[in-house]
Amino acid sequence: LLQEDRCAKSDETVMEKVNAIGDKWDELAIQTEKKLCVLKDVRALHQFNSVCQDMTMWLHMVETQLNIEINLKDMVNLQNLIKKNQVSWLFVQITSPKALFNVAVNLY
Repeated sequence: LLQEDRCAKSDETVMEKVNAIGDKWDELAIQTEKKLCVLKDVRALHQFNSVCQDMTMWLHMVETQLNIEINLKDMVNLQNLIKKNQVSWLFVQITSPKALFNVAVNLY
């Protein structure tokens, strides 16, 4: 309208409105840029939290596996102790005088 001189009566009013629209546009661009920065920060934080959660799950899984391995080793050690005690118990039974007497009686 200003370029074609269609609004000669109120050039100043039209210019004020055009300038106001330009100011609002600049304000909108600034606000959009700020929100974009905030969204990028939120996205980075979300990715960080996701990585932390994945790491925590992995650590729990490894801890569980280690506990299972330790428990299996403990079970093997326990079984070895039981066998050792059984052998010791048998040795004590065999070497006791009563056991030797019973063996001798059974031989005759």
